[in-house]
Amino acid sequence: SLVEAEGRIYALGGYMNWGAVYSTTDYVCYSTVQPDGSLSAWAPTTRLPLKLRASGISASYNGKVYVIGGWNEGGSGNYLPDCWMANVKPDGTLGAWEALNPLPVPRYTHTVSIVNGWIYVIAGGDAGYDEKTVLRAKIQPDGSFGSWSFTAPLPADRMFPAVAESGGAIHVLGGR
Repeated sequence: SLVEAEGRIYALGGYMNWGAVYSTTDYVCYSTVQPDGSLSAWAPTTRLPLKLRASGISASYNGKVYVIGGWNEGGSGNYLPDCWMANVKPDGTLGAWEALNPLPVPRYTHTVSIVNGWIYVIAGGDAGYDEKTVLRAKIQPDGSFGSWSFTAPLPADRMFPAVAESGGAIHVLGGR
């Protein structure tokens, strides 16, 4: 997953192709966006606490990078409710990953939006089923998450949706 934080782009986890073998990875790297829009060379930073497939979603807020849900190696059924946070250091590297209040249900192929200090986990899958559920938690002053609760669901199931926020409204686009 990719996320922008503090003028840098971070690539977190995903699939690695080792010839005929695909494997999940805990690798994290970042690049600084230059004034002309180009990117600096990519540099490694603090690895994720466990290997996540590309279906783990990242977000950033107030100098922190988050990774939420996903699917680790081992076949179907290894869907994750985990939520992790790392501070962005002044040099662009990430601090140690801290475990946060997990989702009440595993989630992968979802999307995330942060609006007015609330984080929303929208749609995705849970153990192979498409979901239209939406979860939310208040982001605390230290960056951690408060209790998760369900809020108004989407009108239809979605996996792999895109999301955009504008003026306090969350727009969910596409998906399967």
